[in-house]
Amino acid sequence: MKKQPFILDACTLINLLRIDENEILYKHLSSYNIHIAETVFIEFKNNIFKNGYTKEMHERIDRYLPSFSKLIELDENIRNNINGINDTYCDRVQELTQHNKYDGELYSLLLSLYLSRYEMTHVNFYTDDKPAMNQFQEYFKIQQLGMMGDSVDLLLYMFCHSDNISEIDFRRFLESLKSEYSIRERIFVKKIEEYRTKITNIKPRKDIVTKLNCIIYNY
Repeated sequence: MKKQPFILDACTLINLLRIDENEILYKHLSSYNIHIAETVFIEFKNNIFKNGYTKEMHERIDRYLPSFSKLIELDENIRNNINGINDTYCDRVQELTQHNKYDGELYSLLLSLYLSRYEMTHVNFYTDDKPAMNQFQEYFKIQQLGMMGDSVDLLLYMFCHSDNISEIDFRRFLESLKSEYSIRERIFVKKIEEYRTKITNIKPRKDIVTKLNCIIYNY
């Protein structure tokens, strides 16, 4: 029996591999039937080290890259497979989900749709992009593609389906994941502070400055 397909978006892959100090998660992911869209892999490589890194992390992730590169589904093939169902199917999916960019999230959705129909099975699609998830969830449900989740859901899946991840490991991964989210928030707040500094003395922008202060002081 063929394993259920797992579709991973760049942000989920980045989050899990950055916190995987003992390579526990990598070993589990390597045992799954994972599919990664070409654009997702490009986004992954472009962003994996943006939040800083240690020498150990860089070396570890460099070791992962060759195995994940073998899981890539070419964007052109994804589009051709979907449009093989109907010439305008990709455009129709964009219209229905109101997602107007051909980015990693959309290609992951199209890949999920194709694999669900081609392999006649439910797929597990994981992304930490909340806006994209909100756009896709109704379509995913109506099309009976399977389930959508984020990094926390995938960690929980691994914990529930493995004897090699202890409760201590699981809690540690959740704490590390929370720290990864916090890094992004701090970077976002820093950019807001920089923008606020630029416009503070511009009178027509006083209302914007007030709103920015609210975001910064409530962080």
